[in-house]
Amino acid sequence: MILDFEKSAVKVYAMLMDNEATRDNDRLLPQQIWMKESKANSLEDFFQELVNGDLSHPESLRRMRQKIQEKHPKLRGEKYEARHGMKANVCQQLSFFDNW
Repeated sequence: MILDFEKSAVKVYAMLMDNEATRDNDRLLPQQIWMKESKANSLEDFFQELVNGDLSHPESLRRMRQKIQEKHPKLRGEKYEARHGMKANVCQQLSFFDNW
């Protein structure tokens, strides 16, 4: 299982290095990785691969992207600082749910 995680982390790291657009786009990142992983000849086959777990899980890819960007600032996208600058505002908005 750890080897699968390491393989996925390497895929994400390589994609962030090769394709700067994937650094800010959590829809593009899995799409680009799935294009390399998939052996499907049709959309139906692709979805079957996705359902069967033959393709990387999109949430895992997103989390790996975040961790990689945390440790490797050169792989951060243009929106990284803006997102992190909104941290206090988001925390304040979420505190509403503590009282809900």
